[in-house]
Amino acid sequence: MRPEREVSRTDSRSSFLREIWAKPNETLSQHAQECSVRLKAFLRSLPPDAVADLSFASEEFESRLFATVYLHDVGKASRGFQEAMAALRNGKRVSPRGLPHALLSIPFGLACAPPVDGLPIEALTVSSHHTPYYDGLYSDYSTADARFVRESYFWEEAIAFFRKLPRVHKRFLGRSYPFMLGEPVVRGVGEWLEILREPLRDYPRPQIRRAYGTFMAALHFSDWLASGHRDPPALEPRQVSVAVGSLIARKDGTLKRYQEEAAETMGHLLVHLPTGTGKTETALLWAERNTRSGRVAYLLPTRVVSNALFDRFRRPVEAEGLGLGDRVGLCHGTSAFRYASELGCKSEEYRSQRLLASTWITPVTVATLDQLLLARMNWSHWEMVESLAAGGAIILDEAHAYEPYTQALALLACQEFAALGSRIAVMSATFPKFLRRAFAEVLGDPKLLSPEAFDKKARHRLTWRDENLLCAVEEVAREVRAGRRVLVIANTVGGVSEFYRALRSRIEPQRTMMYHSRYIEAHRREKEDRINEVSAARSGQGFALVATQVVEVGLDIDFDILFTEAAPIDALVQRLGRVNRKGAKGIADVMVFRSDEGGRRVYGSDASSRAEELLEGVDGQVLCEGLLRELIERQYPAEEALAALQEEVRRASRRIRDVRRQLWQVQTLQLSDEARFLRALASSRPDEMPSVDVIPSCFRDKVERVPCGVLAAQYIVRVPLRIAHDRLQFVDGRLYVRLQYDKEFGLAAGPDAGD
Repeated sequence: MRPEREVSRTDSRSSFLREIWAKPNETLSQHAQECSVRLKAFLRSLPPDAVADLSFASEEFESRLFATVYLHDVGKASRGFQEAMAALRNGKRVSPRGLPHALLSIPFGLACAPPVDGLPIEALTVSSHHTPYYDGLYSDYSTADARFVRESYFWEEAIAFFRKLPRVHKRFLGRSYPFMLGEPVVRGVGEWLEILREPLRDYPRPQIRRAYGTFMAALHFSDWLASGHRDPPALEPRQVSVAVGSLIARKDGTLKRYQEEAAETMGHLLVHLPTGTGKTETALLWAERNTRSGRVAYLLPTRVVSNALFDRFRRPVEAEGLGLGDRVGLCHGTSAFRYASELGCKSEEYRSQRLLASTWITPVTVATLDQLLLARMNWSHWEMVESLAAGGAIILDEAHAYEPYTQALALLACQEFAALGSRIAVMSATFPKFLRRAFAEVLGDPKLLSPEAFDKKARHRLTWRDENLLCAVEEVAREVRAGRRVLVIANTVGGVSEFYRALRSRIEPQRTMMYHSRYIEAHRREKEDRINEVSAARSGQGFALVATQVVEVGLDIDFDILFTEAAPIDALVQRLGRVNRKGAKGIADVMVFRSDEGGRRVYGSDASSRAEELLEGVDGQVLCEGLLRELIERQYPAEEALAALQEEVRRASRRIRDVRRQLWQVQTLQLSDEARFLRALASSRPDEMPSVDVIPSCFRDKVERVPCGVLAAQYIVRVPLRIAHDRLQFVDGRLYVRLQYDKEFGLAAGPDAGD
């Protein structure tokens, strides 16, 4: 068929078209077939638990999903869309005019199957497969009447495609379609939207959320992979365990006994191992045996450690990696910038890798925990994240590293995903008894790996100093001049800034650096590269890193001596893990100083006082692992700490329930909702100190000149909302903050000069 003939037919009022084109060179029937093949892979990955209480029999569920995938693009049988496809084949790019094709697919979704609890779930899904569903979706078209809508279609072609559904269903699924097809009815757009909206206004039961999420995930999985002509990515049999075994063989020779136990465990797992003992390898051996869907999600507290683990998983085994290549994806707030920097923001490979990673389609996903927690509150791509995590192996590392409210959210997430067939491993180098009990309660008596063989291992000697950290400035300078690598940790950005300013006047500027969480992404990466370079160097060039507790998790560094403000024992143990990491330097010195008032606000007055009392009691002692475990239990008396955490769980559960209810279970949070949600969180629960990604206003000109929007992420910094909530400004979909910024010192806590 010649393109110029197509245009003339499209322009006429005739409803005759030889083919419905879904893509410039792919018909609707061809695209539906490709999508159906990918749907089968999606269905194979779903464990029975994932849909056990959705009011569907298994075969009915599959048939409904098939109908949704088959019909999602039938609205492309429209004059505007077919004009655009014809123009593309003639080398011209035009946007389809008229009504969106997803909107025009609604009547076919309504007619293909009866509603579920009054909700036409197939129609709702096809209507929102390009724009996430929210109450105002398509409101700009709501005045279009039935006559205008009818004239938008090649109606006979759309009906003919619709009528083929039972026959195609039988060919693909091997059984008859279980429903009698209805008659698609053309209505005004406002009427269609009301049909979708009406059953949601009555606040549907929570199971509807999961049903809709699964339908949406199945459609996106099938459509996106088919559109990219990609097979569903998957791991080879035993790919992970073989890679881990090879890696361990290169390092130590054989698996440790606790690693063998993990590999043999079937079910949930708690892992309590010191830093530097192979927790990551232990978790991966467990994961390969315990994933039912073929997917593994490795969740971490920070972007820094997520980036590092992602790199390690991708690297070949001979470079001390796992050789997973593009079978592993990275997902956090600025991961798109990472992909764009490597692949080029305009490349097809960038778009593909970013999509697969951000939606957890890759068989192994390295992500920050907040990506899973936000999905539970209907954040972007929540349907994909939740559905593809169901039935997989979920590894929650560094479980101790979160404040109580986030730990509560993590407990609720573990409980929910365990009910969906996921198996969960929770790991920590400092795993207090109350936290182990909390996870054991929601997971139902998981296996605990906590080898006593490490109890006598010792790497540090503690000296208690009942004075301010600033008193040690000259001592740190002497250590640097003597060629030692010194780690200095203060509990607040203000404390770090004060110490750094005093130190840099005593030593050469290139021999010290300030580091905390309030740097833009580009500057932070520069600093991390420099820190890793210093840590790996074997020369006697002295250096002092002055940092906040951001170094506790993420940077795989090894310094010679530590000067730190007091902190709760579990946090202190993480700091110790950044000095004499492997124990190869004998016994390293650790100087611990009284915390200032800012640090007491960070950790709480009671926790800070208890920690200082415990640390003073071990002044001059060598800290073996057994002693550190004892101190952690004394820091967190089990009954008291567990009761406090359980109260946080109740509060978190109410918040999730309220958020989902306000969103009618199925709506996706919009950008304006995000801003309101964060502001409300900051004002109502200031103790939780939520943070938000912002761009300092001084970079606005540079952001507006970037060739691709994703590259603006290099100017993002994460800042506590309590110091920024009244200085935020949305401009062109980006969140700016009017606070002073400096490359050396980072984001200040005061306004821009002159503002």
